[in-house]
Amino acid sequence: MLRLTTTPITTQPAPTVRMQLTSHSNLALRDQREAGGLRLACELPRELALATIRDAAAMGYTELVFEGGEPLLHRGLADLLTRAERHNLRTTIITNGTLLPQARRLDLVARLVDRIAVELHGTGATHDAAVDRAGAFTQALDGLALLRDAGATVDVRFALTAANATELPDVLALSAAEGAGGVEVRSAYEGGLGDDAIATLLDDAAAHAEALGLTLTSDLVGRDELMLFRDHYVPTPAARQLASVVPTIAIDATGRVRPIARTLPPHLMIGNLHAARLPQLAPLWLRSDRPRRLAEACDRAWWSAVAPDAPRATRWADELALHVDAPSARRAIAA
Repeated sequence: MLRLTTTPITTQPAPTVRMQLTSHSNLALRDQREAGGLRLACELPRELALATIRDAAAMGYTELVFEGGEPLLHRGLADLLTRAERHNLRTTIITNGTLLPQARRLDLVARLVDRIAVELHGTGATHDAAVDRAGAFTQALDGLALLRDAGATVDVRFALTAANATELPDVLALSAAEGAGGVEVRSAYEGGLGDDAIATLLDDAAAHAEALGLTLTSDLVGRDELMLFRDHYVPTPAARQLASVVPTIAIDATGRVRPIARTLPPHLMIGNLHAARLPQLAPLWLRSDRPRRLAEACDRAWWSAVAPDAPRATRWADELALHVDAPSARRAIAA
């Protein structure tokens, strides 16, 4: 993640689990997902999520991000946060904020979570249009106020597109006024802006954020960070621990576990939690050829991203996806 400050980057990104608790969302309803011809309920069962949190902590992961869909729709959220706290995992919830006024056990959630990121994709009508819901902007602000009053650490998450780029300064000012500690700018998929254009916009926003007392971060990875932490972005396939090979794992609501991001293709998948728990899936994956294939793709992506003519910051998961080779027909048939 690109840290937009004048302070040099000295801290390697922490081993992280990104857990999609549900694909349900009150703003973009996706009740079920079609996969392989089977209708699958897109919610991670509470007991399975609890076991995975315990397993991930034991395997060396230290950060846990709950995302969706809308994580507040998962009825076991407070229990999951309690389990994460017990195992010393630092937690983040990404929410659209509209359900916070009626969220179950909000005070407990606010006390247990380390950080809540509320999505604001512009001001007023711009945000409402982005989520296709009239009044969503006002509801999100009401949620921010509730979190602030409950003593939670709150950030704002902004999906940057060509349509809302001019409103980033307004979102920064609003975030500071509402008591947020920082703004995370996410480069929206097919948002109409190239990486260099985004980096230039963020350069302009960084000074504004600093003047407002905000921390500004982005999901772009800067060239300096890639150079400094090559071992984080290009894994060693011979490592015996999953967290050493894959510092970030992404779990979707159907239980599928992928390295780095949910967007990577199935032929790199670590496995499915409904078939076996993480401690059983990890050694099977580590003994396969998938770590080698992932490492080779990461190496190709890394050299592409640090080339002199490359953008000075890149969306790592997107860059990696460009360099992942699909399995051969023979390999696919054998699998």
